[in-house]
Amino acid sequence: MNDKEHSDFEKNLLRDAQRAIGEAIKSSLTGFNSSFNKLVNSVIESHSAELREIINENFTSVIKSDDFSQAIKHAFEHKLAKILVSKLEGSVEKCVNTLRSDPTIRARMVLAIESIIAESRE
Repeated sequence: MNDKEHSDFEKNLLRDAQRAIGEAIKSSLTGFNSSFNKLVNSVIESHSAELREIINENFTSVIKSDDFSQAIKHAFEHKLAKILVSKLEGSVEKCVNTLRSDPTIRARMVLAIESIIAESRE
């Protein structure tokens, strides 16, 4: 092996060693069963009472806010309306079919619809 090949070999070896060390550090800090994760978990556990109090205070603050109350109310109204409409669709269709079967009522429905369309054009 000449000097250039030897120098390239050393550079490659150094680069590979650095890469391996970097990967080992990364793995030890971020791996599933890493000691760093265990350390963070133990620190969190040691402060669990304080964290529980902070989370509880903030959670209470959020759920007592007007914005949260309005958001819940809106979501509930939307869901309830959706359920009621889906339940009523069959009943409305049944009533419309009954009305359609009577020629007099059917003619009156056509006239009413034509009137509504004419009014909307004005």
